[in-house]
Amino acid sequence: MKSKCALAILAILGVAPAAARAEIFAFPSAGSTVVGSVGFVDGTQVGYFWDAGRGDSVEENFASVLPSATALDLHLHVLETYLISGAAVDWDVLLNGVNIGSFSIPEGYLGDFNVSYGPFAAIPAILGNYEVRIEVTNVVPVGQGSHSWVYAGALQHSVNIRPEPATLGLLGLASLLIRRRR
Repeated sequence: MKSKCALAILAILGVAPAAARAEIFAFPSAGSTVVGSVGFVDGTQVGYFWDAGRGDSVEENFASVLPSATALDLHLHVLETYLISGAAVDWDVLLNGVNIGSFSIPEGYLGDFNVSYGPFAAIPAILGNYEVRIEVTNVVPVGQGSHSWVYAGALQHSVNIRPEPATLGLLGLASLLIRRRR
């Protein structure tokens, strides 16, 4: 009876048991939409970025079982940078159109770039999907350079969408009640 009650509570809350874990997706990938000053995805890298005015960005939609998310981890790799001293490319990170944070790639930076955002107010999935978008927010003056990202197929780079902690707690409670029942 307790296990049915716990599952009923989860159903009322719209929480699926599969939502207990974070979901990791390759990003940027061959499925990414790239708008870049030189925008492309090939087997090694993704675009060259330096201009907010042009709408430089990388975005992709991911099908998910998470009903909502309150955290996101971004794992990227800067493959090439031509930024000169003092220049930087500034980025915003958006999840389903909500700005959850920003970061900057300064001159000379090469290699792994990891950043975590959250907790933030729960952002619900839209029809079972999350749109992850990173977009340039500044204009690097002409002649001061650009940078490119590694394509996720070349190295393991990803976006990790994490569920809200309350969902995890409820799922843990449901699991405990189901085990007790058995």
